[in-house]
Amino acid sequence: RRVYRNVTWGPHAELFILDCRQYRAAHEDHDDNAATTVQMGHILGDAQKEWLLKSLAASTATWKFICTSVPLSYPTGFPVPEETGFDGWADGNPDGLGGPEEELNSIFELLRDRSITGIIFISGDVHFPFAIAYDPFKTGTPLFYEIGCTPFHALCLPPPEGGPRDLTFNPTTLFQAGTFASDLLNFGHIVISDEAKFTLNIRDVNGESLYCLELPAP
Repeated sequence: RRVYRNVTWGPHAELFILDCRQYRAAHEDHDDNAATTVQMGHILGDAQKEWLLKSLAASTATWKFICTSVPLSYPTGFPVPEETGFDGWADGNPDGLGGPEEELNSIFELLRDRSITGIIFISGDVHFPFAIAYDPFKTGTPLFYEIGCTPFHALCLPPPEGGPRDLTFNPTTLFQAGTFASDLLNFGHIVISDEAKFTLNIRDVNGESLYCLELPAP
C-alpha cells in the first residue's frame, strides 16, 4: 500500500512525506571502502525517488518540507550498525557515496541543477533535537536544512560530540542538545508568515524555546 505523498498547505508550504521503510533494500555489503560494513542499496526505491524528483521540480510552494523518518548525517542502527547494518541514510563514511547516499545525492543534484530553493528536511530517530545546514557542493551557501525535534515521549540520548559523524554532504551543526536519560523532551513549532518568512522554534515540555531558526523567504 502506497503511503508516500505530498500535501500542500497554502501557497508557502508543501510537505513531501516519504516512506523510508517499505521499499528499502536488504542489507548487503554496499559500503564504499570498508568490506566489513553491510549497507542497504537504497531506501526510496526507483518509483518513489522519481516521484519525489518530479514533485519537487513541479512544486510552486515557497517552502518544501521533505519528511523522512531517518536522519541524513547521524548514522543509526542497533546494536552495532558497523556490523549489523545501518538503518538510515548515513553510513559514517565521508569518502564517497554508498548505498542510500547515492539516492540522496541525486535529489541534491536536482536542487542544484534546477535552482530549487526553500528545502527543509524534517527527520528524527536519534532522540535528541538538532538543526543542521548543508552545503553538499561546497558553494559557500546552504542548499538546504535539516531539523529534528525528538524525542516527544521516549528516552533522551546525547548527540555525538562535534555534530554528525557522517560528513559526506558537508553538514554544519547549528544546534544539538541532550544527555542520557535527561528530561529534554521537545517538539518543533514552525511558523511561516504572510511574507513567507520561516521560523522554527524547538520547544521544551513547558513551551519554552530551546533554539530558534529564522530564514527569510528564498
